[in-house]
Amino acid sequence: MSEPKGKIDISKVKEELKKYSKEQIRFNEPHVTERCLLRDITKEEVIQNLLKPDKLVYVGEQESKFPDEKKYDIYFVLSNTRAYRFPIVLKEKSLYVITVIKINRRWQRIVNKYEKQHTGL
Repeated sequence: MSEPKGKIDISKVKEELKKYSKEQIRFNEPHVTERCLLRDITKEEVIQNLLKPDKLVYVGEQESKFPDEKKYDIYFVLSNTRAYRFPIVLKEKSLYVITVIKINRRWQRIVNKYEKQHTGL
């Protein structure tokens, strides 16, 4: 998986995510189901975070294969010790979840590194 190529305005992505319904969310199967089981995440948690992105803290843009889609690496922080990373693809009528990653304290440094790279700090 490639690292984000640039930071995107979180408020714009939140608005985009709110346009989708539960029925429009698609998963990369069976990969996502396997990752959910391994990482102790439910698909319902993934769906709830995507539809109600209040805890979205970082959005990195990734290169997409097609011009009619947007590919993002999005990060949700739920508590001091629990965070999720979802690489997703937004199309006009669907939201495609590539994988789900549970972030622990070790992974937090990676998020901080991306944030510093793209804010110039």
